[in-house]
Order: sequence, then C-alpha cells, then structure tokens
Amino acid sequence: MPETRALSGRRGLPCLAVLAAMTLVCLSASAEDGVYTSPTGTFKVRVPGSPSGMRTNEFAGKPGGWDVSFTDDLCRQFFVEERRQELGGTSLGAWVDVHVIPQLKESKAKIKSRESLTTALGPVVRMRVLVPKGAPCGQGSAKDGAGGAVPYDFDVGIYILYSQERIYKLAYGHPPAGSALGKLSQTVDAGLAEFVKGFEVIAVPREKPAAKP
Repeated sequence: MPETRALSGRRGLPCLAVLAAMTLVCLSASAEDGVYTSPTGTFKVRVPGSPSGMRTNEFAGKPGGWDVSFTDDLCRQFFVEERRQELGGTSLGAWVDVHVIPQLKESKAKIKSRESLTTALGPVVRMRVLVPKGAPCGQGSAKDGAGGAVPYDFDVGIYILYSQERIYKLAYGHPPAGSALGKLSQTVDAGLAEFVKGFEVIAVPREKPAAKP
C-alpha cells in the first residue's frame, strides 16, 4: 500500500490510476514552507493550497524516480511522476506515443487536446484528457453490485517534461463541470499551469566515469 502522510486532514486517497502503478520504498521526503522536496533530490514542487488541506501519497516509482500526489476534499488531485530515462534519438512525442497513450487508452480516456512545446528546461508534451470514473472520489452507491461510491469522471491536464535525462509527468484533475463537485472556480488548465509554475528540477551532477587503473 502507498505511504500516506497527511499535511492536513484525513488519510490520502489512491493516486491517479491513469499515470502509473507504483511500489512503495521507504525514503525520506521533506515539506517545508509549503514546498515538497523529493527524497531523490531531483525535484521540488509547491504544495497546492486548499481550504481542507492537502493529503499526500508518496511512492518509489520507476527506476531512480519518485512519485507524489496531493488530494483534497474538493476531489482535486495534483500528481508528479518522475523516472530516469534517456531518449537517445527518440523525440519526447514518440516516447509519449509508446509509454503514455496506451495507458490512457486502457483507461478508456478521451484525449481532448495535445500539443508539443519547447521550454527552457526541455521539450514538453501537454495534454487534456477525460478519464471515465477516474476521480479519487464519487457519489452514491455502486449500481454494479460492487458496493461503495461510484467515482466521478475526471478532467485531467497532463504536462510531460524531459529534462536532465529524466521524464517528469505533472498532472492536475478534478470532476468536470456539471458534476456535483465540478463547480470549482479554477479551470483544469489554470490549475495545471499554476502547479507547473511551482515545479522545479534540481540540477543533478553527472556521474564521472571511473578512472582506468
């Protein structure tokens, strides 16, 4: 089970399922002055504010990476997934086609938009998707006999950055407009932009090749 640390409020909810399945490894992260720093020492991100406080789930994900999500009682979820990856001669867009799009299709997500960007940190692919029943919260009781609440659909913005031989997937989502919890004043695009603005890649020294005897 994922480790859950409550910054404020109740225990955390499951992380956004469309992005990855993770395995827990106990490392030490830090969150000071509203800024979360990964235990890998490779990124930090400002913890989004919320009237109900944010709950955080942490995972050791792909090799050399670390993943964290922040969820609140408004059914908003922010997510960072990090993995060590050398693209070689492959473009980031081609990598996304192979490693991200199949996951979205498996979740029956509808891709509403996609664009490629060039930033000071590196190439970026930005997407907007709608994931059926993908929210970390729901309403009522399940009609399929499984019991429990039926999850809301999830309107998600995804920002995939390649920098310093690592891939970072940042995401922000909330139930779409028209649902019981889809009446937030902040749009998905604005929420993702604010989250990305508070994200920072920490320079990692390159390993020097071992000296020959």
